Amino acid sequence: MDLVLNHTSDQHPWFVESRSSRTSAKRDWYYWVDGKGGRRPPNNWAARFGGSAWTYDPHTDQYYLHSFLPEQPDLNWTNPAVREAVFDVVRFWVDRGVDGFRLDAINWLGKDTSWLDNPWRFAWRSYYRQVHRHDRDQLNTHEALRALRASLKDRGDIFLVGEASSDTPGGPAAFYGDGSNELHEVFDFRLLRSLWHPEVFRRLIVESDRAVPQGGWPPVVFSNHDQSRHIDRYGPGGDPLRRARATALLLFTLRGTPFVYYGEELGLRNGRLRRADLRDPYTIRYWLWKSGRDPARTPMPWDASAQAGFTSGKPWLPLSQDWRQTNVACEQQDPRSMLSLYKRLIRMKKESKALGAGTYQQIDDVPNECLVFRRESHAGGRGEALLIAVNFSAQAREISLPGGPSQLAHSGRLILSTDPLRAEEGGRADRFPLGPDEGIVVSVE
Repeated sequence: MDLVLNHTSDQHPWFVESRSSRTSAKRDWYYWVDGKGGRRPPNNWAARFGGSAWTYDPHTDQYYLHSFLPEQPDLNWTNPAVREAVFDVVRFWVDRGVDGFRLDAINWLGKDTSWLDNPWRFAWRSYYRQVHRHDRDQLNTHEALRALRASLKDRGDIFLVGEASSDTPGGPAAFYGDGSNELHEVFDFRLLRSLWHPEVFRRLIVESDRAVPQGGWPPVVFSNHDQSRHIDRYGPGGDPLRRARATALLLFTLRGTPFVYYGEELGLRNGRLRRADLRDPYTIRYWLWKSGRDPARTPMPWDASAQAGFTSGKPWLPLSQDWRQTNVACEQQDPRSMLSLYKRLIRMKKESKALGAGTYQQIDDVPNECLVFRRESHAGGRGEALLIAVNFSAQAREISLPGGPSQLAHSGRLILSTDPLRAEEGGRADRFPLGPDEGIVVSVE
């Protein structure tokens, strides 16, 4: 379940009471500060979605802090009553069967309440024109996360995964704590934001994995609600569908927990939206400079009926342009569809000890355009080794299994290909061709 810890709505009863007067019992549940020299904000802090992070409230003649939109006032996490109230919200959902939380914008929880200005730097828009030294990434953020983890200690096996900015000091992995006392996993979005290039993937996979402390576990993510869908992001310069299938292979074969963003298991494309269609304030504000977030948020297409079976009314956003072919009902009937590939990969991930908790080893002596790695496990006394190879180029390539053709112990059997037309489960071999943007899994003995 998605859970926002940093802020509430300005319509929330807590904030309504907080802004009612300076003497309200919940006044310090949020950050209320006097302006500088009258109607000037307390400092230069910029909101993540543009403009000042402060909004003036004429009723009480003070400013309140909002790191995102004015309608999203920040909670004051230095107040013990706020912490306990939020933990009560968490326990409310745990008591109803929720067993995990995706925690939004966790590195914003802590603030430097001396209200110093952030240092300036040159950048193209307001939020990036300052070094965010005082408005986020504070030490008391880690105190809050440790308290949250401790509050759930007796509630069973509750899973916490966090979202933090990629430029947070120490990187997102800083919010694992010592690996056992803060979050179980923290998203690293560098692969999500990178180019489709094997050298970039090789470097970032190793860096991300090494950053996770002992006791923590890495997540694997290629799409989310804040970015363009990976089928369109990785598509330019090659075949988008082939690359999306290869990305699916990486999602379920790299070391870590795979996170699937709705619709990517269908190969759903970004929606083609007009400005009048937009709903997200961030997308509207920066529509001229980037595609924004709404194109990746179009309704889930369930079938080819009216409004794709999503609603009987008018959806919040228009349907994606290819919904009549790219929908669940259609792809469930096609064994070569993207959905069928995801089902196979999920089954393989679940059944394979090597892909579950096995070791990860990159193989270097391969064509430059290919990413090749080995997953291996000896759990339960039964060994399993898999070789995964992905061709990032638009030309065919060939890989040889480590050890060379003279060592028959290093032969393998092809058990999965992202090419829906390629035969699998063939005889043993020590060399395997790779088509353009194809990924394969080889069982090695």
